[in-house]
Amino acid sequence: MSVVGRTYDELVEALRRAESQIQAFEERTLLLDAEHRCTVDALRKSEARYRRLVETADEGVWTLDASGKTDFVNARGAAILGHRADDLLGRGPADFVFPEDAATGHEEVAKNQRGEHQSQTFRMRHKLGHEVWVLANTSPILGEDGASVVGAFSMFTDVTERRRAEIEREAQFKALEAALSEVQQLRTLLPVCSYCRRVRGDDDYWQHIEAYLTERAGSQFTHGICPDCADTHFPELDLKEE
Repeated sequence: MSVVGRTYDELVEALRRAESQIQAFEERTLLLDAEHRCTVDALRKSEARYRRLVETADEGVWTLDASGKTDFVNARGAAILGHRADDLLGRGPADFVFPEDAATGHEEVAKNQRGEHQSQTFRMRHKLGHEVWVLANTSPILGEDGASVVGAFSMFTDVTERRRAEIEREAQFKALEAALSEVQQLRTLLPVCSYCRRVRGDDDYWQHIEAYLTERAGSQFTHGICPDCADTHFPELDLKEE
């Protein structure tokens, strides 16, 4: 009986220990499950917050996969080009540029795939066909190894009005340079007809000196008569200055 008793007692103790371990395991499982739910909930909230920030941003947000195709673009980014976000998915940025800019577009995507950081201003094609100038800052998306490039992330802003103003200023500057060049020419030799006093332009066209100077130097003329001419042509009138 003593041997059997000890065996029974040992069995009971073993069962108690097993029950205790099972209870501890269940408690630990419940704790881990609660922690997991909290982590998942936090991730969901973080993802929702991030998505709200991206979707309500004033800038366009555009991401490409490893092949250079669009896997995400926010509503603002698509609207800059006159599209819905779904229109851009699975397509590359080069699909939204003018034909003459396509080679440059493909090269920029290749730079993204090489992991290059970029900040530049370039033009794209709106859905309606007109040009849209954007300022884009692009960074590579790295894989888990921290070295391989698995995509690209870009934030871009519509700077069309600013670019148009720059182009207009450049045109005005060139026009000013041309006008200054014309003024410099006026300071040298003017081919004037000895008889009719007209001036020959660069295109061999002869024009009155007033028109020539107005066209090139912006000069404005008023007409009167000098005293000598008054004596010659109107001797009967006393038009001399006092």
